[in-house]
Amino acid sequence: MAEWRQLSFEDSINSKMMNLIFFHDSAMVLIVFVMAVVGFFLVLFLLTGLSFGVNGFTSRFISSNEKLEVFWSTLPAVFLFLLGWGSLHNLYSAEVNGSAGTEPSLNVVVVGHQWYWSYEYYDSALDYAVSPVEFDSYLVPEGDLDGSLGACFRMSEVDNPMVLPSDLSFRLIFSSDDVMHSFYVPSFGLKTDCIPGRLNSNIFSVVLEGIFYGKCAEICGAYHSGMPITVEVISSSDWLGWYEGGACGEFSEFVESLSSCN
Repeated sequence: MAEWRQLSFEDSINSKMMNLIFFHDSAMVLIVFVMAVVGFFLVLFLLTGLSFGVNGFTSRFISSNEKLEVFWSTLPAVFLFLLGWGSLHNLYSAEVNGSAGTEPSLNVVVVGHQWYWSYEYYDSALDYAVSPVEFDSYLVPEGDLDGSLGACFRMSEVDNPMVLPSDLSFRLIFSSDDVMHSFYVPSFGLKTDCIPGRLNSNIFSVVLEGIFYGKCAEICGAYHSGMPITVEVISSSDWLGWYEGGACGEFSEFVESLSSCN
């Protein structure tokens, strides 16, 4: 999760966030280069009075120089093309996520409420006739935090985190029950709006196990700050046991046993 006075992004746990961080760093290098060059010539022109002028005369190598005008018109266009291409590439990758033509192994329906999240787990076929594993996720009040690892972050802990398997692709389907919310988990490179009457989806996978935190990123009411997101990524084998325990109606007991083991 984010650290105090952190300047960079949070650590990435999938290819989508890695691409976003690389694009950001590349764009910043390009922006700093352009600002340095433009700033240098701006200061130079201000100090000399006229562009490379000496004693009030204009340099004949700059005035009406068509090649120079073509150069400083073409170079910004090239920079804009590079930024646009990188941005479109990231947008396309975020949509397909390398999973074009393949069906994810898991579907999780995420519904925003005022002010908590609810999760429903379905198999790849989205068989709604079968009772899914479903639960609500509420903020843990500050007075109930025990200070142990994983239960000590104020305004970030929840009673029932979203649990996802590592090394498996899954689809998250987002909607809202009342007003507009936004599901935001920085380490996933994920920020998707939850809109009433509309379904937004995102397919991706994660490669690292751990606990990751997020927030609702859309002002949704008086208690907007009180609906955090906690995602716990565990191994595929542990996740299958967790899912089977939930499907048998023993969800809360299984979560407690899993937490005690960690």
